[in-house]
Amino acid sequence: MNSAVRVLGIAITAAALLLLVSPAHAQYLWLDTNGDGVNTVADFLLTDGTPTAVDAWINTSHNKNGSTATCTSGEPDILLQTWNSFAIHLNVMNGTATFAGYVNHIPSFGIACAAAGAGFLTNGSTEMSVCQASGTPMGNGGVNQKMFTVTVTVTSGTPSLEFVPANSLDMNPTSFGSACSGMDFDNTIKLGS
Repeated sequence: MNSAVRVLGIAITAAALLLLVSPAHAQYLWLDTNGDGVNTVADFLLTDGTPTAVDAWINTSHNKNGSTATCTSGEPDILLQTWNSFAIHLNVMNGTATFAGYVNHIPSFGIACAAAGAGFLTNGSTEMSVCQASGTPMGNGGVNQKMFTVTVTVTSGTPSLEFVPANSLDMNPTSFGSACSGMDFDNTIKLGS
């Protein structure tokens, strides 16, 4: 019984370490590790070298609390239900991990844009970048969208994953392409702006 308590304590500690950051003004971006499509304390990275499948989700037209997101440029909010790309940067905090097995779950986003011909990049221990796009904007119905899955294996420490606006792997900001003009009037809704 005492060893079961220790294992449970490690699982609870690891769950608290999976850090998620949502965009500042609108839209909800999250990670899920147990396959239920939501982020809860049950989502954590396994720290014993066992690979963890991590799903990245977005809702382009709703905030975390379910309220309707606003198009900050003053255009109709319904424009947030149309998108044509996503670019995501994850950094490992408090340790190191490998990223492998990237799977794009938006099949119509067939243009790899993290680098020439690559939709997925990693520095092998602390940074990951993905970018997928489509030549044609598409409606997403304003519902939760699973963007991709990546397998994360902890190699040292007790790391957490954090969405960051950018990292050293490519020039794209963490964002999604939208019919909404956005803060910079470039049809890109960026993390933190």
